[in-house]
Amino acid sequence: MSPWYMHRMALNKLDQASQNLKLVRAAFIRKVFLLLSLMLFVITLMTSVPFIHRPLISFMQEENDRAVGLISINVFIFAIIYLPMAFIRKVRRSIICASILTIFTGFITSSLTAYTEAEVFLLTLVMTLAMCGLVVLFNLQTKSDFVTSGHGRLLFSALAFTVVGTGGALSIYVFKIKDIYVFIAAQCSVIFIIWLVIDLQMLIKGQRSSAEISVEDYTFTAIQLFLDMFIIFWIIWGILMVLLCILGLCMGGGHGDVPSCPSCEKIKDCDDCCGCCCCSSTTDPGRKPTADPREMTNAATITVQPM
Repeated sequence: MSPWYMHRMALNKLDQASQNLKLVRAAFIRKVFLLLSLMLFVITLMTSVPFIHRPLISFMQEENDRAVGLISINVFIFAIIYLPMAFIRKVRRSIICASILTIFTGFITSSLTAYTEAEVFLLTLVMTLAMCGLVVLFNLQTKSDFVTSGHGRLLFSALAFTVVGTGGALSIYVFKIKDIYVFIAAQCSVIFIIWLVIDLQMLIKGQRSSAEISVEDYTFTAIQLFLDMFIIFWIIWGILMVLLCILGLCMGGGHGDVPSCPSCEKIKDCDDCCGCCCCSSTTDPGRKPTADPREMTNAATITVQPM
């Protein structure tokens, strides 16, 4: 057997191994994003409950101590379930544990929407969910790995901006959501999408975990991406809220008839109060704040004594 023939055989084996590795990575990424899409779908449904049922937001704001206690209990149970998944291989592959984590995360996020803007949070979740679904469809139609492929990254970036642009346009012109809400949701969605690619590549290369992640650990990988997304979201959300309050842009914390600060009791039709800026700034600059009916009643009962 000639050396040239042996060299060709070795190259063919390397090419075959490389192709098999690409197929395995593509299947792994497809499973990760499919599970991540399901988790985001559940979270989106649970988060939409306070947005649809307004009295629940009122209850959470009035019973603040109970709400904080409920959130603390959910975080404690969440930590108890998550810690074994980080260190025990059999547990990290459990779909049941992933489902429990998703439900408790949904309780936490739906509770926190009583103190934030549900419109922004829901819009961000919908955009990110649509992007994850497109990643799954992309991996179903091609064998290339978008994490390492240049064409895959280019297509992924184009899909990301298409989803964000389309979602933003529909939100403004169809659903009549405020421009500032759409801007914040779009920024968060773009950061999420970029971070998904970077974080997934780091997880696959073993740079995010001390233990080696195999192709069967797609459940744990989806959980890691899921948690990273929500941690980043709340950090970005907190920073943007502080900046907007400093700039004096009201974020609309008053959900309809539900007051978000004591001053809203005097302005019954105020829908643009975030609790940290002037409640007299309403959506319509020409609209004057309505007076408190209790003050009007007290003023009517005052009699002027004759001189």
